Amino acid sequence: MEQLPDDVLVQVMQYLSVDDVLACRLVCRRFEGPSMFREVWHRRRLVDDQRPCVCAALRLAPSLEAVLCSGHTSAFLATHCAVAELILVVEKDIHPDMYAQVVHNQEALGRLRRVEVRYAPGAQLGDRADPDPLSVTLVRSSCLESLVFPKHVPYAPSPIPHKHRPARSSLKIFKCCLNEVNEYFVDAVLAGHAPTLEEVDLDGGFPFALGTAKLLASMPKLERLKCDMIRDLEAVAACKTLKDMTLCIASDYYPYFLSEGAAEFLRRANHLHTLSIDFNFGDIDSGDRSLLLGALASSGGSLERLSVALLDEDELQPLIDMLPRLPALRLLSISVDCDLLDAEALAGITPATAPALRRLELLEAGPQFCCCLHEWLHDGDGNAVKILDANPSLHIHITEPIACKRRRCDACAQGCHRQAEWNERGRLVLFAHDPDDCSSPEDHTADSTWTCVQIRSTPD
Repeated sequence: MEQLPDDVLVQVMQYLSVDDVLACRLVCRRFEGPSMFREVWHRRRLVDDQRPCVCAALRLAPSLEAVLCSGHTSAFLATHCAVAELILVVEKDIHPDMYAQVVHNQEALGRLRRVEVRYAPGAQLGDRADPDPLSVTLVRSSCLESLVFPKHVPYAPSPIPHKHRPARSSLKIFKCCLNEVNEYFVDAVLAGHAPTLEEVDLDGGFPFALGTAKLLASMPKLERLKCDMIRDLEAVAACKTLKDMTLCIASDYYPYFLSEGAAEFLRRANHLHTLSIDFNFGDIDSGDRSLLLGALASSGGSLERLSVALLDEDELQPLIDMLPRLPALRLLSISVDCDLLDAEALAGITPATAPALRRLELLEAGPQFCCCLHEWLHDGDGNAVKILDANPSLHIHITEPIACKRRRCDACAQGCHRQAEWNERGRLVLFAHDPDDCSSPEDHTADSTWTCVQIRSTPD
């Protein structure tokens, strides 16, 4: 063992668990030095709050890729272990200032690039008159590339002074639900990092933010945006780098001027490649819904991927009728709020109306077929066979297919298409061409949740 060079021992230790590496240093002095080499540690992720070795790793390891801070704040304050990604779980019994100091310590160590903040139930977010210390620290940071709040939001009831803005812009990804208690925090982050932000996710049900849209419009590198129909959204269309937009309708009330602003954004944003409109969580007037969907046709020349959820039953046909004005569209993903999907409307999809379309996704479509997806292959004026006959390059993806409601309908009784487990949930992919001669091979790269079925004009 004494003859083995350090680099060989280090290579082996990279494949050991954290507990085993920590044990190695106690086995013999020959292992002690290599077990503390940076190469043994710097790609490791300690993100399980049940692991008892976090404190030991923070005390001994020179660096880590990611670590979860859930309690143990004293170990995080004292550590010299440089972390690239810090996941903070803000507990109710620990003052936010402690978490701010944890961030400061990692900033000083020089490797911190990503922070995710999770709030435990009942966590105190700070004094009711001022932003909490952690929020101010995160706004001021000039080393982060990603800042994510996956669920709960920081508390900022008043504007964050300009003196707390970062010395330089660094953030590329920012995800935080926008609402009335953190609007000032969100705007401070957007203003401080406008030159570098590439992806912004402000999913939430607060469309009345005053200056947020103008901050977004000023970003020279913004590529992906997810937000509600916020005030002045039409201004964001001026951001020519924006390629991927998700419009989440999440509020219970929308004045008409917000819908008109969102529609105007869609008319002007003729540089989008991907667009998603999600009606699932909000309450919006049917006239405003039609306004938004109608605006798609004005700027769809560059659109390659379109997803709409949740369509009303009478909105499917107008959407299909719009396809000729979306000549670059390769993927159409829809879910429809109805008991029975209008298959005849889908029959309007042809190479003439959608020449570039290669994938049609019917989201959670199982309940929208009269009894069984298998029956849809055999019967009806707009069944899958006829759609695929008319579109030989198309793939139909059906998510969450459900069991035959009759248990054994006439279609299932024929015993055909046995490669499809019609009673299994997952993703069903239907196609009618040779998979070895396909311009979209990704539609045939099935994982364990996919079932791919090749169908023909006359079912087997």
